[in-house]
Amino acid sequence: MSSNDPFNTTTALSPGVSFVVPVYRGAGTLLELVRRIHDVMTVNGFDGEVILVDDDSPDESWQVIESLGRQ
Repeated sequence: MSSNDPFNTTTALSPGVSFVVPVYRGAGTLLELVRRIHDVMTVNGFDGEVILVDDDSPDESWQVIESLGRQ
């Protein structure tokens, strides 16, 4: 890794990135959030994952998380 390139962006290998997102009352925004994260990762050549953590949300967040996980 180059000392001038702390994120190692000059190599052919893309860095792995994990986004850990606590979710509380987020059912209405999760699809858009995951889409935006995916778009940013794609444009920048990042390989990674999105981890959605349901914080005992009283809405339908868990059902949305399960649906996104099947896609």
